[in-house]
Amino acid sequence: MAKSFPDEETIVKHQILNLAAKLYVVNAKQTHLLVQYVFNLAKYDTNYDTRDKARLLR
Repeated sequence: MAKSFPDEETIVKHQILNLAAKLYVVNAKQTHLLVQYVFNLAKYDTNYDTRDKARLLR
């Protein structure tokens, strides 16, 4: 999912961000780099809502 994040629809991107946040809460040590990667991709997304959601969850 992280690889295809830029190509996904907005709704799917939001679900990926939700999943990343949940994974980080459950196991921060193991998922830190993956979550950071997804949030960095979302930070530069063209959709305002996706950028705002990433900023909120970060």
